[in-house]
Amino acid sequence: MFQRFHLEIEKAPLSGETPRIEVKRDYDRCVGCGLCAAACVYGVHGREPAPLDFTKMAEPAHERCVGCHRCVNECPKAALELRPHAEFAKLGDAYHPPELIETLLYEAETGRVPVSGSGYRGPFAGPGFDGIWTDMSEIVRPTRDGIHGRETISTEVSLGRKPKKLEFDLDGRVRTRLFPETRLALPFVFLPPPFTPPLEARKEYVSALASVAGEAGGLLVLDEDFKLAAAGGVRLSAPATADPSRYKGFSLVELRDSAEVAREIETVLSAADVVVSVLLPASAGAAERAVEAARSGAGVVHLAATPHARWADRPERHLVDAIREVERALVSAGLRDEMTVLASGGVVRAEHAPKAMLCGADAVGLDVAWLIALGMKRFDAARGRWEPPSAADPAWARRRLRNLLNSWRDQLLEVMGAMGLREARRMQGEEGRALFYSELEREFLELFTAPNRKEYDPNYG
Repeated sequence: MFQRFHLEIEKAPLSGETPRIEVKRDYDRCVGCGLCAAACVYGVHGREPAPLDFTKMAEPAHERCVGCHRCVNECPKAALELRPHAEFAKLGDAYHPPELIETLLYEAETGRVPVSGSGYRGPFAGPGFDGIWTDMSEIVRPTRDGIHGRETISTEVSLGRKPKKLEFDLDGRVRTRLFPETRLALPFVFLPPPFTPPLEARKEYVSALASVAGEAGGLLVLDEDFKLAAAGGVRLSAPATADPSRYKGFSLVELRDSAEVAREIETVLSAADVVVSVLLPASAGAAERAVEAARSGAGVVHLAATPHARWADRPERHLVDAIREVERALVSAGLRDEMTVLASGGVVRAEHAPKAMLCGADAVGLDVAWLIALGMKRFDAARGRWEPPSAADPAWARRRLRNLLNSWRDQLLEVMGAMGLREARRMQGEEGRALFYSELEREFLELFTAPNRKEYDPNYG
């Protein structure tokens, strides 16, 4: 029986938030008329409290300003000016701009879908995810009560190896060997951070991540040197052994790719009934290595790019390219239906999840995204400079992570509903439902820049 997935959300504000806009008041011009306070519905302006001078306007609450400029227009003395906040521009790095930090912080605080009244102001084309458009043809005929009503849209996916076919004996019993699998209510997997945080911070993160992963029917994968049974998945830091106790309590064991990975896969499978994942860096040889891992018995290929969604050996290539190459290699080898693919590295916007899945991923891994949700704002991933956030209040951290998942889930539902898809599993590898800007541009230029095309293409025109 289908049961609608639900996450309880609760507002969890972040203290010391960096405002986008600085409201500058010229007190030499200000006459304290209060028209700015009357005009602002966001509470940016107010008077000084009574013990001070209540006839004087107080310092504006910059963090509440949305930049509507109504106060500026209403001020009779031109005493107000809005300007970009100097500290806001310092957030994040080249791949994680301040606007992205702001969006993730909003999603983690409210659990809602960020909506701009001025329309979409992001890029319509660019590298990687920005160059992918989704086919939302079904949006022209929305359902009677929307995707959050009686509509049944499943976001469940499963990680693990799948049999090619099912065989039954004469009594109707399944003869085919069934492999273990990990079911996820949402196609999101929490992954270790791309740096080593202080020990106390790691304890805080693990506590919050494990709790939310359990509530959300998800998966948390941890490094072996800081494992927790509630995590669900463990990434081995040393070669696999045949000791069953090493894998006790885990549903997924992840191995780092190596020349001995086939032997290690066999060792783990002989010792425990778990899903085996192979961690492959996004690189020139990833597609071939994925096929080898699949033939060796792995149930999951974890394709990992850098925090900027780039290949390890070719920075000009994007995670999207690696996903598509691995997808096509597995299909050509006749192994795609038996495998699942997890993609990570640079997945920091809600839209990245459905785009990665359309290119061939079954689920996506989150690392930098959950760190930003917990308050990490100043870092430079390209140079390996990180300022770990504090999650000293476990209840607050859990609320923010839960809110983040709920916001991303709602945005995934919006995309799936507009595409007419009722199961997240159906998105996997559906490249026909995605439009790639670079390919469309190339086709367009061929049509309109090649003279006398009919001379070499008799079917043209």
